[in-house]
Amino acid sequence: MPHRWIRVNGGILCVQTFGAPTDPALLLIAGSAAPMTVWEDEFCQELADAGHHVVRFDQRDTGRSSVRLDSSSLADLVDDAVGLLDALDLKRAHVVGASMGGMVAQLLALDHPDRVATLTLIASSPAAPGADDSDLPPPSLRVRAELDDVDLPDWDDPASAAIYLVELATIRAGVVRPLDEDAARRMAERIVAHSADLATAMHRHSELDYGSPWRKRLGEVAVPVLVVHGGADPVLPVAHAWALARALPQVEVLVMPEAGHDLDRVDWPVVIPALLRHTAPR
Repeated sequence: MPHRWIRVNGGILCVQTFGAPTDPALLLIAGSAAPMTVWEDEFCQELADAGHHVVRFDQRDTGRSSVRLDSSSLADLVDDAVGLLDALDLKRAHVVGASMGGMVAQLLALDHPDRVATLTLIASSPAAPGADDSDLPPPSLRVRAELDDVDLPDWDDPASAAIYLVELATIRAGVVRPLDEDAARRMAERIVAHSADLATAMHRHSELDYGSPWRKRLGEVAVPVLVVHGGADPVLPVAHAWALARALPQVEVLVMPEAGHDLDRVDWPVVIPALLRHTAPR
């Protein structure tokens, strides 16, 4: 599918769409520093073939979207998503967010309820990283140590950058299900090829201002929510999914026992039908 560049909130976002514009819109929001290509072409096409107008985009500072000179906040990312819906003339969308993208999606549903038809939160949390919520376990010491031990790559060398991303994906996969190394390598190569400045993306998003806590507001979410989480997620343990479930009024929880933090192809046969049921007309 061709790329489009759309001016939003003073910046330029890179966007791709799948399916007919007349079909119900489904907006995919990726996680921290991740470009839109983490939502794989085939994943998007399956959703489009089932009757959705699928929109994926590079958030500010990622992929081929413009890089901001100053710091950004979670609220900025929410405003970007709303601005993108406006630019595409989409009054409402089914919103799917992964990890940090799920946090953007939560605030989108809270602050712009008229723009969200349903909400799907994949490997996400009701609180910002490092929030002092005693029931939300952080990554284990082992995982934090492994992440710290990964040497930064030569960002000017695509092969070095791809190896670095595979090493991170290996840690995020957890210890229950072996990582599909070929798939991880292909994903890493796609991310590197699509990203104009991957080093800047990772740096900017690591310094993102998450703003005020929103967990206590989740009871205000007025749309049905699907929570999808890996039972072996080492980054955001599955307790984060159950915390979301307790806070949200209309919620269904799908836990994949062997899955880690990332949405792997092996989980598509479970996740895609669940997503289509969740977004079907009511």
